[in-house]
Amino acid sequence: MKKMKINNYLVLISIFIWGAIFCLLSLFNFNKFQLLNISGFLFLSIVPGLLTFFIFKLKEKSFWGALSIIVGLSLLELMLLALIGNSILPLLGIARPLDKIPLLFEIVFFTILLMSVFWWKIKNISIPTFKYLYFKNRFDFIFSIIPIIFVILSILGSIVLNNSGGNLLTMLMLGSLSIYLVFLIILSKKLSENAILTALFFISLSLLLMTSLRGWYITGHDIQSEFRVFQIARNAGIWKMSLYRDAYNACLSITILPTIFSNLLNISDLYIYKFLFQIFFALCTPIIYLIGRSWTNAKISLIGVLYFIGFPTYFRDMPFLIRQELAFLYFGLMLYIIFASQFKINTRRSLFLVMGVGVILSHYSTTYTILLIFSLMAIAKPIFIKIISKYKDLTIFKKSALTALLQNDKEAKSKITAGMIVALFVLSFFWTAVVTNTSGALTRVINETIYAVGHGFSENNKSIDIKTLLSFSKPDQIDEFEKYKKIVVEPLINKEPAGTFFNRDSYANYPLTVLGEETQELTVVGKSLKIIGINPQVTMEVFGQIFIKFIELLIPIGMIFFVFNNSIIKKIDIEIYLLSLFCLVFILANIVLPVLSTEYGIFRALQQSLFLIAPIVAVGSIVVGSVLMKIFRAKKDGQIFALILFILYFLYSSSFLRELIGGSTYVLHLNNKGIYYENYLIQTNEIYGTEWLSKATKNTTASLSGRTISIQTDKNSKEKLASLVSLGSENNIYPGLIRKNSYVFLGPTNSIKQKAVALYNADQISYSYPIKFLDDNKNLIYNNGGSRVYK
Repeated sequence: MKKMKINNYLVLISIFIWGAIFCLLSLFNFNKFQLLNISGFLFLSIVPGLLTFFIFKLKEKSFWGALSIIVGLSLLELMLLALIGNSILPLLGIARPLDKIPLLFEIVFFTILLMSVFWWKIKNISIPTFKYLYFKNRFDFIFSIIPIIFVILSILGSIVLNNSGGNLLTMLMLGSLSIYLVFLIILSKKLSENAILTALFFISLSLLLMTSLRGWYITGHDIQSEFRVFQIARNAGIWKMSLYRDAYNACLSITILPTIFSNLLNISDLYIYKFLFQIFFALCTPIIYLIGRSWTNAKISLIGVLYFIGFPTYFRDMPFLIRQELAFLYFGLMLYIIFASQFKINTRRSLFLVMGVGVILSHYSTTYTILLIFSLMAIAKPIFIKIISKYKDLTIFKKSALTALLQNDKEAKSKITAGMIVALFVLSFFWTAVVTNTSGALTRVINETIYAVGHGFSENNKSIDIKTLLSFSKPDQIDEFEKYKKIVVEPLINKEPAGTFFNRDSYANYPLTVLGEETQELTVVGKSLKIIGINPQVTMEVFGQIFIKFIELLIPIGMIFFVFNNSIIKKIDIEIYLLSLFCLVFILANIVLPVLSTEYGIFRALQQSLFLIAPIVAVGSIVVGSVLMKIFRAKKDGQIFALILFILYFLYSSSFLRELIGGSTYVLHLNNKGIYYENYLIQTNEIYGTEWLSKATKNTTASLSGRTISIQTDKNSKEKLASLVSLGSENNIYPGLIRKNSYVFLGPTNSIKQKAVALYNADQISYSYPIKFLDDNKNLIYNNGGSRVYK
């Protein structure tokens, strides 16, 4: 590896020309051949962080490690810069500080400031050079860019599905990706680190885009509310908590940050969320690999990170959680930097705190969870070291991967100190309690949890996901629907004055039936299996449940293995081990504690924990594989088993196998049917319906007099409506809760399929909806064949 020295003149002139071109293109909104979007997106995402990176003389051998830190710094600096302007400029008479001109002025001023410091501190910079860009040879280069094909197939597959086509391209992408992953794992020892990381980035991006690009509008659950707060800030030209008093509005990752990209580029607001932010989140994959490489070998780190992107939450739900995507990026950077031995310890600690600010500004819940994990680690470390030191001479601990590092760790300073954690607590408190006044959500969750624990750990406070994760059965939705009517509906009816709702007799005769999930027809493969006596639906369901439970066991197996054996991993950093351990405690808390699982979600907790425990899953699979190989007297080692296990896991979790056989429920990234499609993908007729309702209600007597207009809609239609127009609505159309004087908005799922959703303990219960009840008791004032409005 050679190093090329670049004079500071060249760096500054290049940035000056780049910035001037971007500013001119933005001012005149010139975007022919996507010039503005490409140059502007790269400038905003890279240049501020790049200059900061050089100013602080950060030396990073890994291209993707450096790029991730640079992007993290850039996005954080953009958020803070705009936040400062948002606070100061109104005092100077500029009422809309988030508009294009003020933002451009701030960014130009800040860039010139950084360039001046760079000129003063840096005379030249050294950049590693290779024959093939950042790859050691031609094979490295070719192999690492093959996954770009998967990105293209992912985009084209989503477009075809959005145009009511089939899923052939997406299936082709998943199938060929599975084959590529086999070779990636096998060749991991021969490939350079940059080649592996480049491949991982494009692989992860392809999986994100196959979901995020579904639909021609904002698609998903949380993302619709996230898009709403973004639109509030963008339309107002200023970010204020008073404009929308909600915890979502306190997340600068979904308010100020997208507003910057929206106003300075010429890209549809939708695709800032659906495309640009997915690029940022895809950087988590190289980061997790590098975290793993700080204590393990390339193959184990690679298998571990593949479990992170193979986990269904990664590609099914994370594209709908933009604020959490950005928070996870900063969480990953915190972990990577603090364990990156190439940086000085003080530099690591400073950057750790900087990236911690990124988490705080991006997402409140992620902030609380990582503070909990870091605090427990800091408290437990001296106790843990004392216990291990006392018993390390016992025979069972002679080969421990922990005791091998114990002596050095005792002499070395702690990487994560109590002072650093206290500083993050103070910053978090200042942001949530003082600046945004949104700490009430945390207080509510704590109080509800204490109350629920005091009343016997009631199952009524736990998410359906808990039972799905731990057992082979699902809650009886008929029973849950009855509880919903008794515990949710009845108190709401009794709370309101008499005459608010229709009499019970008016809706008692309309039957409400709980509906199961719609399943696919069997394919040719599925029918063939049925002919030979194999029930594909039952077999696939049982296989999936056993498979998932087995994967769950790999985590404790890996954790225990480190304590008693160092044959696979010679040593593991005690702080990494304890953080991993308390990630498991956090997962357990989601399982055991009422309320927490419905507020945060067990699967999100697992996805977050995989930043640390991903390599431990890989080690667990190798340990089990080694045992099985010995039992069956096979000559192969456990890594072959680990490889086969992951590929089977990915084929199942991505729904490739289920789609190949049929008989399973529909998933959004492969079908235009199913719960996610019905509940979270906005149809054209819904857009027309909400626009009509918005115009109609503006001209009513109640609206003109300033009174609140009552609009009722299904839970999922409420989120869609909120992301489309500025209308408040109640998220319940259960017949007994229909108000006599309210508007009722029905989406295609309600009006065409005659289905509605009731939410009980974070479980969405689908039930047959009696349209006839509305026809008999309300006036139909709008119907476009998909959406209806009653009054």
